[in-house]
Amino acid sequence: MILPLAVDYPYENKPWATIGLVTANVLIFFLTFGLSDSQLAPFFLWPDRFAPWQWWTSGFLHAGFLHLGGNMLFLWVYGRYVEERIGPARFLLLYALFAPIESGVYILANLGSDMPAIGASGVISALMGVVIAAGPRSRVKTLIWWGPMLRVLPINAGLILGFWLLEQIAMVMVGVDGIAFSSHLGGFAAGAGMGLLMRYKLGGGWRMPEHLQSREDVDARAKTMFYGDLAGYLRRGREAQDRPGASHIPEWLGSSPAVQDPYEEEMLKRWDKR
Repeated sequence: MILPLAVDYPYENKPWATIGLVTANVLIFFLTFGLSDSQLAPFFLWPDRFAPWQWWTSGFLHAGFLHLGGNMLFLWVYGRYVEERIGPARFLLLYALFAPIESGVYILANLGSDMPAIGASGVISALMGVVIAAGPRSRVKTLIWWGPMLRVLPINAGLILGFWLLEQIAMVMVGVDGIAFSSHLGGFAAGAGMGLLMRYKLGGGWRMPEHLQSREDVDARAKTMFYGDLAGYLRRGREAQDRPGASHIPEWLGSSPAVQDPYEEEMLKRWDKR
C-alpha cells in the first residue's frame, strides 16, 4: 500500500479553503447517508440525462467510507499544497473550474451510458496534475506498507504522480470497471495544463518557490547574490587595510579572494561555463 501524507513545503497559512471542502464532503456524506439512490439520482452525473448542476453536485457525493476517506486524504495532501501556493480564493476558483472539465470528459467518454459517476476524484486528479506540472521536483511524504515493511519516505512528486498516472492508464487498458478513469485522466490533463501555465507564464503569487523553478533561474539569482556579497566583502576588506594598524590583515583581501576559497572557486568555474 502506498499513500501520500503531505507535500513537503514550509507552509505558512491555514488551508481554510481545503478544510472547508473536506468538511463539506464529510457533512454531505453523513447527511445523505440514509437516502436511497433514487432520492440522490438527480445529483449524480448521468451521461444519458445530463443536467448542468451535476457537474458540481456529483463531486460531493461518495459511495462509502473508503471512497470518502481515500478522496479526502488526497484532497488534503494536494489541495493544501495548491492552496498555499496560490491562495484560498484562486484555489476555490480552480476547484470550481476543474469540476465541469473532468465531468465533461466523463460524459464524452461514456455517451449514452446509464452509468452515473459520483465522487471528488476527478477534481482531485486535476490538483495532482497541477502539482506534477508546477512543482515536479517537490517531494511527497509517502507511507509505504509492503508486507513487514512500514516506512514513511520522501518521494519525488514527479515519480509518485507519474506512477499513479501510468496505473490509471493501465487499468483503462485492461478494462477495469466501476471507476471513472476517464474523469481521472481528464482532470489530470486539465490540472497539468494549468500547472504549466502557473509555472511559466504567470507571476506574483502564482510563481513557484525557488527550489521548484528551473535550475537556470535559481543559479542566475544565486550568482547575482553571490557576486553582490563578494563585492561588499572585498570593499570592507580594502577599507580595513586603509585604516592604521591593519597590517596584520592577509594580503589576499585586496587581491582576488574568489580563487582562494575552493568552494567559491568551484562555483565560479561552473557558472562561467554556462
